[in-house]
Amino acid sequence: MTLGEKLSKLRKENNYTQEQLADVLGVSRQAISKWESNLTYPETDKLVRMSKLFHCTTDYLLLEEVETVAAPEPTRFEQHTLPTNQIFIESPLTKNLVSCFKVTASPVLFPTKRQPKYLLLGVDKVTLLGEHTTQLGWYENEEDIQREISEITSAIRDGENSYTLKYNVEVDAGNFDVVMKKARDNDKHISFPKILICMLALIAVIIVFCFGRDIMEAIFSIFGI
Repeated sequence: MTLGEKLSKLRKENNYTQEQLADVLGVSRQAISKWESNLTYPETDKLVRMSKLFHCTTDYLLLEEVETVAAPEPTRFEQHTLPTNQIFIESPLTKNLVSCFKVTASPVLFPTKRQPKYLLLGVDKVTLLGEHTTQLGWYENEEDIQREISEITSAIRDGENSYTLKYNVEVDAGNFDVVMKKARDNDKHISFPKILICMLALIAVIIVFCFGRDIMEAIFSIFGI
């Protein structure tokens, strides 16, 4: 089913004429007619308003174009759709508040022990090209990111306006790598003995180089050679 067919079906099911729907959305009747004929497409804000008006998701309007194709089995990290109300999420990555109506967990492929395993993404808007996402936070394990998503869902259902991430880990992001700060701190603690061993080895080499002959003579004299 196309986007236009869905809009026409939902409009009729909710007992709206094209003129009435146009008045609600602040557009012309011709615009509604073109949408339903798939000649043009609604803007993002109009899609969001219609999803609220018809009690459906924007995913249903935009993404489920082919009804004959079976939907894949949901994975443990399928997108978590929240109510259509948006919430401001305070993100340590953007250093700002991000307005989101959906959050989704993205696993990191082949992470090392020093890297986080999951990335939380926030969907702030939907365009004709798809959903626009913003990185919100990195997570060390599955339990933490699931707990975060659950609390975000509860917050938006309770009508809260903002939410601060609680279970994410601090990271150092380089050009090609993202490393958890606590892992990097552990590396620093481990590197100290290595430096000390290198210094002792260097001192030993200097002693042998400077006093090697005397040391050898002392050893020979001890064994009577």
